[in-house]
Amino acid sequence: FPAAGTETFTHIVYTYDKAIETGYLYLDGKLVGKAKQYGDPTIFEFGMPNMWLGKSNWPDPYFTGDYQEFRIYCGFMTADQVAENCEAGPDVIPGPVSGDELVWALEEGKLILTWEKGGLEVAPTAEGPWTAINAASPYEVDLTGTGAFYRLAE
Repeated sequence: FPAAGTETFTHIVYTYDKAIETGYLYLDGKLVGKAKQYGDPTIFEFGMPNMWLGKSNWPDPYFTGDYQEFRIYCGFMTADQVAENCEAGPDVIPGPVSGDELVWALEEGKLILTWEKGGLEVAPTAEGPWTAINAASPYEVDLTGTGAFYRLAE
């Protein structure tokens, strides 16, 4: 969105890593803030909280710029995903940049990961630590445990 009185758009991303209770703020694809955030912003235990674009619960001034695009993603975005999203610009949802692709599918209540080559890794957070899984494609994810992140080995 452009700052008031300018034609300069700024790409802003907030993402929350539930596993380590940390929020991240990016401007134009670069991390500008990171902090521990107690209280998961993705869970509304007491009904829908006040969720606005351009105003707050406090007597702050209203936002006076324009929004070109607004997106909501399900899950945490890594720094690379934020940078790719910023580089792609509005009206484009970036896909895999290069190399192999990890594909997921939900089949009869089971989460199945498939890939053509390379090894699969798992981590408790999007930042790691990453551990190799001795598995072949297709791989059925255990949905009974805690959440996890999966990727192809670099």
